[in-house]
Amino acid sequence: MRETKSGVKITYLPAYSPNLNLIERLWKYLRREVIDTTDYPSFKEFTSAILSFFQRRRNIKTN
Repeated sequence: MRETKSGVKITYLPAYSPNLNLIERLWKYLRREVIDTTDYPSFKEFTSAILSFFQRRRNIKTN
């Protein structure tokens, strides 16, 4: 951390930090739960599984 002449403190962050990026954490969880575990015979089934994943997440949040 560095302080400027005006008294503002500058904190440098890493260029890429997936653990701090929420979308990266969600993407990792989606891959682990839906994409990496099943071989989908059609694109329609694949998209259905992904939509179902997000629907389950939404239900967990609201209940």
